[in-house]
Amino acid sequence: MSPRNPYRAGAPVGNSDAFVGRIEILDSIQATIKDLHQNAILLYGQRRIGKTSVLQELETQLSNNGYCPIFIDWHDKREWPLNKVLEELVLIISISLEQERPVLGNDLPTTFKEWFFEQLLNRQNKPLFFLFDEFDVIGTSESANDVTDYLFQLLNLNPQRLNWIFSIGCQIEKLTDRVVEAFGRIENQFISYLDKTETKKLIQLSENNKTLKWSSESIDKIWTLTAGQPYFTQRLCDKVWNHLYQEQSAQIPIVTLQIIAIVIPKILEEDSILEGSFWRPLTIAEQVVASALAQQKDWLKFIKPLGEITKQLETARDSLIEWALIREDKDNYRFSVEIIRLWVEKNKSFYYEDIDSIEPHALKLYETAKQLYDEKRFKYAKNLLEIVLQLNPYHTKANRLLAEIWRNEKQWGQARQILENLYEYNPETAKEPLVQILLKLAESQEYHQKSEKLVGLFEKMAFWWQSTFSTDANGEKQQFELYKQVLDIDRDNSIARQKKQALKKTQKENHWKHRTKRFFVNHWREVLFIVTLVLSYFFVFFSETFPSEMILELEMDNKQTSYTLKGIPSSERYELQSITISHDSVYEKNSPTFQYDNYQKITLTQTVDNKSYSMNRDRLYQEFPNIQHFQYPQQDKPFDFVFYFTFKEQENYRKVNFYCDAFNTKRRSVPCAVKEKGHLSIFRGIPWYFIGTLLGIFLIIIGEIINAIRKEPKPDNYGY
Repeated sequence: MSPRNPYRAGAPVGNSDAFVGRIEILDSIQATIKDLHQNAILLYGQRRIGKTSVLQELETQLSNNGYCPIFIDWHDKREWPLNKVLEELVLIISISLEQERPVLGNDLPTTFKEWFFEQLLNRQNKPLFFLFDEFDVIGTSESANDVTDYLFQLLNLNPQRLNWIFSIGCQIEKLTDRVVEAFGRIENQFISYLDKTETKKLIQLSENNKTLKWSSESIDKIWTLTAGQPYFTQRLCDKVWNHLYQEQSAQIPIVTLQIIAIVIPKILEEDSILEGSFWRPLTIAEQVVASALAQQKDWLKFIKPLGEITKQLETARDSLIEWALIREDKDNYRFSVEIIRLWVEKNKSFYYEDIDSIEPHALKLYETAKQLYDEKRFKYAKNLLEIVLQLNPYHTKANRLLAEIWRNEKQWGQARQILENLYEYNPETAKEPLVQILLKLAESQEYHQKSEKLVGLFEKMAFWWQSTFSTDANGEKQQFELYKQVLDIDRDNSIARQKKQALKKTQKENHWKHRTKRFFVNHWREVLFIVTLVLSYFFVFFSETFPSEMILELEMDNKQTSYTLKGIPSSERYELQSITISHDSVYEKNSPTFQYDNYQKITLTQTVDNKSYSMNRDRLYQEFPNIQHFQYPQQDKPFDFVFYFTFKEQENYRKVNFYCDAFNTKRRSVPCAVKEKGHLSIFRGIPWYFIGTLLGIFLIIIGEIINAIRKEPKPDNYGY
């Protein structure tokens, strides 16, 4: 006889050997039944806690005690109309009473009540005892109010011969107001976890049927992981049993801690049951609290910076405690069931962005503001975002977006204030933009306020130069503090570190700043004239920083045998179907290759006419299945797009000419050209105004070196 797995994970176990414990609950129900003034009981508890098993066990006990138990599972009846529910009740009651199903006519709500009352008065029938499982499916649906209202009218029709037990898998206050009011008048029982003795008895089912042996350490480990949660206890034991019986053994297997460690990851991967039974019924605030505690965050440190929404999170915390999902542990809170915590930690990582959803109205307004931002209607987006932050000051995305708008408007101070507040409770999100703002403030110290008063271009440039080389102690101290704040946030920031060190050396550098400043004040017209000429030159030749068409830049070795065609990033987006390269040489040495991004090179094959080589989308997807697009490089997304050709070395060999043809995914030709790399190629992609400015500064430095005759006294130390 083959060994039998005694564990039934996920299935009800009432009226079977796998049903353990629950004696106090069953005794309490039996006592309530005998109370002449109480004929209804509400059982509530977490999903997968064993409520259905209790009802099944109770069904057997009631049948043995002279009742007619009628078990009805409501999980698939959420959208049933009243008439369909009553038809189902007529069928089930008739079968239970061993009667023929009556024909009650069209006015079913009226005729059912009359027929039902007759059955209660008939002393030949056993007293009816309804066991309603998963009634919260009806109790949380506003559309089912007519069903719940009708059933509650039957509740006290004949208390001596009619009893009810309702089972729900959610907290009572999460039901509709009508159902909460009705349930408030009847006794309720909370079904929680098994105690340690009951859990041990459940674990040892496999010892009872002599299929496994459990060490005390293994039993304690299961208890530590499940805390008596019946489903997970059964699930873990089931996984252990199946793992040990993967191979036939002549001896009874022994469960060890190593075996339990092997099956735990398998439990954590089965997230569909926990997703539906545990996670989805939680409110957004409860999910935020649960995911934070799953990462074992300190509760007081977690809520301290959250100010006005702390009350919502504390309410959610208290709800989770009441539901026995978490428990108080000294000055912090812990998950009651460790295996659930492990699942949440693995599958529901905490992000402060989750707090964005706590206030639904604020969330909707943010989505509208984001749409306005995408449409470049920044003024209206900014107004909406300010309203969002009034409703939920800790809305991460709203803070980020509002700071971005202020930044685009060059209002560095407002952007800094928002990001500093965001950094207090969500440093990971605020870190990068805040560092950028602080660096910008340091670089443009007091520049914008003063330069806006200047009218002419030359006056503004002169003021910029003067501000850049200023030795004002107060301004430099402010810059120093800004760089220090950057390093407090990001201690590895090389820009701030270098700038801070540079400020410390300002005493030595001030001498050259004074000389350069005086030179510029005396000769700024000549310098600006030269810079203007340089800028004009680069404006003519580099007005289009990146080409709009596809350009393959041609490079060759000294012997003109190896050629490389490299794609230059374009200002336009090209989604390619194919690209074909042809040349006018017949001395090919090796088959050409193509490299896309950082993937391996692909050997190209000749086209049908044997005069060209083609690379298309299908070939690329075949070689690299994880690639989703065949794109040409863009200026903001550069990557390798290179063809390699090798030719035999020949006497009197001439340079090979290449040509290209490309088609997009709509089968339309796109502009494509092969151009030889020239000496000006090194400037491609560098803004013309940047090059011009650098050249202008270079000329001025040369002038300073030439005119530097003497050294000036060092300025006073300003206290670094």
